[in-house]
Amino acid sequence: MSTKAAVGSSMVRIRRVLLAWLIALTVGWAATAAAGPAEDLLFAAATIGDAAAVQAALAKGADVNAEANNGVTVLMLASERGHIDVVQALLAKGAWVDAEARNGATALIMASLNGHIDVVQALLAKRAYVNAKETVLGFGYGVTALMVASVNGHIDVVQALLAKGAEVNGKTDNGTTALIMASLNGHLDVVQALLRGGGAWWDPFAKGADVNAKDNDGATALMQASKSGRLEVVQALLAKRAEVNAKDNDSWTALIIASAKGDIDVVQALLAKGAEVNAKDNDGVTALMLASQYGHSDVVQVLLAKGAEVNAKTPAGRTAFDAATAGGHADIRALLVQAGAKQ
Repeated sequence: MSTKAAVGSSMVRIRRVLLAWLIALTVGWAATAAAGPAEDLLFAAATIGDAAAVQAALAKGADVNAEANNGVTVLMLASERGHIDVVQALLAKGAWVDAEARNGATALIMASLNGHIDVVQALLAKRAYVNAKETVLGFGYGVTALMVASVNGHIDVVQALLAKGAEVNGKTDNGTTALIMASLNGHLDVVQALLRGGGAWWDPFAKGADVNAKDNDGATALMQASKSGRLEVVQALLAKRAEVNAKDNDSWTALIIASAKGDIDVVQALLAKGAEVNAKDNDGVTALMLASQYGHSDVVQVLLAKGAEVNAKTPAGRTAFDAATAGGHADIRALLVQAGAKQ
């Protein structure tokens, strides 16, 4: 029986990819920085957050917009590390707020990734471009400050960016949105803010995130929240009319995903909102088959109670009973037989 690598094995963590990108982008600046002892002093001072030393380096003629060979500027470095005094000193001396590293990253994106709200506000006050996009390995082009703040759960940064017009439905090359990222990592407050958008909570005309947006694999925020067992996020998305029976490119639904993971609370929440209990993926596999294979007896019982077809077969002729047998789950085989499974 086919299964997805995302279910039953380790789940890709977006945050780790982003942090790996950040380390690769900023480490080793000293060896590649634009030539000049004053610039070397400037980068060193910015790294440790020494505003006085930054001022001294600038007084010696250091270029406030000096950059390393990877395009990282002193302002980006200070922003990424949250050194607000240095950021303010550099901005006061005319540092270019929207300078881009080689991959398109900006000071605003770096500050947003690490949740430095005071730096974010300082950059936005200088009219930093809120929808700048950069490239991150695994996501392609299109990662924004809103996305990196959302994936890491920095609600204050998310709110500040939305208030300045951040594009709530922007997508990366692989179709990922801020809402999908936040849902996967279970950041309920961020999910709610994104669904509300830039308007006030009481504004019925505020444009929020598209709750049913899909990435290039066809996955929705609801599917990702179901995959990671984020019950409160699942409930919030369903309350905003997330399509409970949406299918990804493999025809997996949120219910199939949650059943394979064995998350009984999410399974029950989805069923309560009308999830199709007998939906099949492209291989003819149902939620009952996967729950049986992985030994989730409580999920099996709930699915059967909701009318799961106990003798449904894949095109290869395999049933939930076969799946339970393959998984070595005698208790589930007994449940299935009691429900009328043919042996």
